[in-house]
Amino acid sequence: MAPDAVTAEMRRQAKVINFGIIYGMGAQRLSRELGITVQEADDYIRRYFARYAKVREFSERVIADGAATAFVATLIGRRRYLRISTRASPTSVKRPSAWRGTARSRAPPPT
Repeated sequence: MAPDAVTAEMRRQAKVINFGIIYGMGAQRLSRELGITVQEADDYIRRYFARYAKVREFSERVIADGAATAFVATLIGRRRYLRISTRASPTSVKRPSAWRGTARSRAPPPT
């Protein structure tokens, strides 16, 4: 698609998809933000991680590190302590804020 053919709405949707998925947005929230069905949103998420597998690997590694240490660190060493039990799993009820916080605390993986 030619850059001048991209509308403001298309750009907004792309940002919602890219940043939302990276920061842990689930299918229900993505569907509300984009005005699509939950199934369509789930398909977006699955295709995103299929195409960008390294993003999923990085995210899972950061979550595992955060679970093991109860903190995550930026590339320059600043620590962000997480208010979680180190025994809590990424699928536990405590996931929504603490686990998404791990993604926001690290720089993106190199491309």
